[in-house]
Amino acid sequence: MTAVLVLGVVIVASSVPPGSSLSYYTPLKPGDSAYYSISGNYGYIPGELVTQMKVLGVTGTNVTASFVNFFPDGHISPNFWIDVFSGQRYNSTSTFFFAIAPGLQVHDPIFNTWTNITVVAQNTLTCGGVPREAVGSQFFILSGPTPTVRLAWDRATGALCGYSYSDSQGKLLTLSMINTTLWGSATASPLDPFTVGAEISAFLGLPLLAVIMFVYFRRTRRKRASSATHPSPVSAFAGTRVVLESTTVVCP
Repeated sequence: MTAVLVLGVVIVASSVPPGSSLSYYTPLKPGDSAYYSISGNYGYIPGELVTQMKVLGVTGTNVTASFVNFFPDGHISPNFWIDVFSGQRYNSTSTFFFAIAPGLQVHDPIFNTWTNITVVAQNTLTCGGVPREAVGSQFFILSGPTPTVRLAWDRATGALCGYSYSDSQGKLLTLSMINTTLWGSATASPLDPFTVGAEISAFLGLPLLAVIMFVYFRRTRRKRASSATHPSPVSAFAGTRVVLESTTVVCP
């Protein structure tokens, strides 16, 4: 597998190397719940415009959760799980990172050693119905349908605030947290998903923080089958070459 990553917008580096003193853990606990509004043309049952997320279990840095009638990868998954330290997850090719570690800042890797996918925005965002300090990342993959992915998380808990997916085949999916037990009582209150989606897009589109990432990778069918059985923590991004202002850096 080969992967090449090009950063389209350069951010001035911080004086502290990314990940130098980070602690990747999760404050989420079983029973935590949130409601998300859904819009788009795939990944959910038409007419079912709200999904409930419930944390089913937490073991170390691994979080398992359920999402009702929601299947962002094109097929129904009984449960979703992700390791907020390694980035390992229920589907090694999925970009649905529904939880990360809390306390991350701009330039920090979203998962330990993932230096090619970092936090690119940090600001206040409406999340779960109230203004919250949030962080975000965005990238697109030049393979297959060339999807563009944008995500925002609550900075205090690492819980997903919003997820947006679009690709060259016309597939669109937006998920936005509308309420949660994490900082209130979770109810499925109606909320315009387009308004929330636009706010997340604006949040991630801040001119000095936006980063566009071009990721090229090739897979054999055998590797796909293998990674499906034994998910790789950075399966789509391992061995990445980064070109930054004509300077080549090889990521670990």
